[in-house]
Amino acid sequence: MRKIGAIFWLTLKSAVRSRLFAGSALLLFACMAGLPFLVKGDGTAVGEARVLIYYNIGIAGMLVGVLALLQACGAVSQEISERQIQLVRAKPVSTMHIWLGKWLGVLCVNAVLIAVAGTTTRAAIWARGLAGDDVKAEVLTARRRIAPAEERVEYEVDHLYLEMKEAGRILPESDESAIRQQLKLAIVSARTTIGPGQQRRWRMEIPTGTAPKGSGGTELRSLFNAAYRDEKPMLCSWRILSDEGDELYSVAPAAYMDGLNRLPLPEELVTEHSSLVVEFTNEETRDGRTVIFNERRGLEILVNEGGFGANMFRALLVVFIITGLVAALGLTMGAVLSFPVAVFASVGLVIASLIAHFFMATEVIPHSHDGCDHASHEEFQLEIGEKMAAGFERIIGPVFSQKPAELLSEGLLIAWEDVAGTALLLFVVYPLLLFMGGALGLGRRQLALPESF
Repeated sequence: MRKIGAIFWLTLKSAVRSRLFAGSALLLFACMAGLPFLVKGDGTAVGEARVLIYYNIGIAGMLVGVLALLQACGAVSQEISERQIQLVRAKPVSTMHIWLGKWLGVLCVNAVLIAVAGTTTRAAIWARGLAGDDVKAEVLTARRRIAPAEERVEYEVDHLYLEMKEAGRILPESDESAIRQQLKLAIVSARTTIGPGQQRRWRMEIPTGTAPKGSGGTELRSLFNAAYRDEKPMLCSWRILSDEGDELYSVAPAAYMDGLNRLPLPEELVTEHSSLVVEFTNEETRDGRTVIFNERRGLEILVNEGGFGANMFRALLVVFIITGLVAALGLTMGAVLSFPVAVFASVGLVIASLIAHFFMATEVIPHSHDGCDHASHEEFQLEIGEKMAAGFERIIGPVFSQKPAELLSEGLLIAWEDVAGTALLLFVVYPLLLFMGGALGLGRRQLALPESF
């Protein structure tokens, strides 16, 4: 441990003395302090607070990540190019000690910068006077979001496709994947559209340990629109059922405005049941208006479980974990490559990961070639590319699925169990693999040879 501690201390002193650290710290502070006076949001205090938090935390994560990557790439590669690492390797210090010491040093710098960003953001919220009751209720809080259980549509797609094929409504040369995609979109659209007198049910799984705090800590939120927009409220009713179908709570038909609606719920519904069934009925039998729920957040239960301070700490901890993984990547690249090549390779890998994640997260309707001769060859290439992107997404997906800035700005809970799972994968498993590669590569590198590009 003393060897690792010595490398850590040398790395930390070198980072603090560098112009890169001083410039990044000043830039970070300027962005965190100046941005709140530039953002306007949607004209409301809630919107301004959300924009401020989202951009402050997002920019802080980006700047600290870039600094961590540059420092990590140069922590080993520049010492090799300047012939300084021979002084360390001449002593009984292994490549594992060097890698761990360097990584811990970069992590310490990251922690300081992230703490500065968090403190500045909290001070900016206070300086802008964003502490009203509406902001505290919507943004400066930590609410657990309980979304409806995911409904699989593959069975319905298969059933409809076979039905259409048997009826002769699908031509032999038709693109099967394109038709299935269209059927899937149609089924999802039908599930969010509720006609006059129709009902819709959602199953909600209640996480273990859900504990509402304070009065009015539990509510059902719905976001829907009428098929034809007007200012007339829509007549709707709600029922909360148990798994067995017993009615636990109900609301008589009432008028709801087009848009976002809130319905307070008794706390015992989420504390005494592991799952609930939410039933919605469109009572617009007279006017005949159709209700269309938002696909992304049409229905959810929000449970207030804590304050903003603790939630912000957990969000910054997730940012710290991600920047730690970036630092591990930079160290491994710097251990086997020269500084400019290591930076280029690291940045290229990050950009490639972003592109792969974007295309895998975006549903694209397949293109039909209409019997072209080169269709089979292009389809083969597309299939290979999709498999490669899918495999890449399995690796980098957990990194890009982390959205601390978005959750914090929405006032949504970042639970400790989620932070622990993120830390285990992104702060232990992935860095451990990079550590093994970096230590092995550094051990095999000829440190006395001149640098070649």
